[in-house]
This record gives sequence, C-alpha cells and structure tokens, in this order.
Amino acid sequence: MRRENTRRKQVMKFYNTLSQVYNEVYRTEQQEKVQSLLQLDLSVSGILMDLGCGTGIALESFNTELAIGLDISIDMIKLAAGGNAELILSDATQAPIRDECIHTMLIITSFHHFPYKIKALKEIIRMLRFGGVVGISLLKVAGASLHIQLFDNAKELSKIKQHEGAKDIIAIYKKISKIPL
Repeated sequence: MRRENTRRKQVMKFYNTLSQVYNEVYRTEQQEKVQSLLQLDLSVSGILMDLGCGTGIALESFNTELAIGLDISIDMIKLAAGGNAELILSDATQAPIRDECIHTMLIITSFHHFPYKIKALKEIIRMLRFGGVVGISLLKVAGASLHIQLFDNAKELSKIKQHEGAKDIIAIYKKISKIPL
C-alpha cells in the first residue's frame, strides 16, 4: 500500500507540474484522438465519463445527459472547471462512482499513467453499464500493445473496432456481461 501511494503521488506531482503547459502542448493532439474515436463510430450517449480527463479537452467535444471528468491531478481539474462536466478528483482505481452507471467512457492517452492497470481495468468494468462502450487511446511508446491485451483479455468486454495510427492504438470496447452479484 505504501508503494502504491508513492506511485500515486508521483503521478499527481507530474501532472500538477505539466498542467501549466498542457493545453498549449497537447490540445490539438488530444482533439485529434477524440476525432479518431468518433471516426471509428464511438457512440456517445447518456452518462459520459472521461477517465483521466486532464484539463477536460475531450469533454468539450460532447453534449450528453451528464458528463463526468475524473483525474488525479488537482491542477488539471482546476483547468477543466468552467465547462458543463461534473469533475471528480480521484484515482482511477478508486472512483467514487456507483456500479454500472456509465454509458460511455473515454480514456484518452491516460491509461499508461495509471499505476495499477489491472485494478483500473476492474474499476472501468465495474462503472461501465451492460452494453456501455469505452473508447481508448493508447500510446505505442508507452506499451500500447501490452495495454490493449489487458482489455482484449477482459471477459466482460468485447472489442468492436481498433485502429493503429502513427503514435497510438485507438480502440472501442463494449461491455458484454453484467457484474456478478
């Protein structure tokens, strides 16, 4: 647990520092990743969550019933404030969201920063409703092929589509089974 907290603090510190220049450096690239997901026919409806939302760039692209942005960095969340999304300061492995309530989840270039990927994947599956979809962008240089295997091996998820770009693997998964009671 101590090592887990140390890793979380490292990620928080990194993104709190990066927040000062994040939009300037990454806005266009992040918007292009959202467009790539939409070109793969990501269906966005109901309750939308951006897991690792950063400054809220992806959330700006959608008009849904409810948009939720979750990030571990307080400084990133502060920059996302002002939009129409509900913002939550939290770790992806301990999201304060009830079971099976998210219709669409976005994970845009953040999964590789989650210190405990299997725990995060279990949380994603827990929050995503039956029939809900998750659109994910994974950086190739950060182990995208290994991360995509985690999603491919999750028996609760079925891959709908995948596209491999120059820097990323972009995929859409659908939740195909309910959480066991």
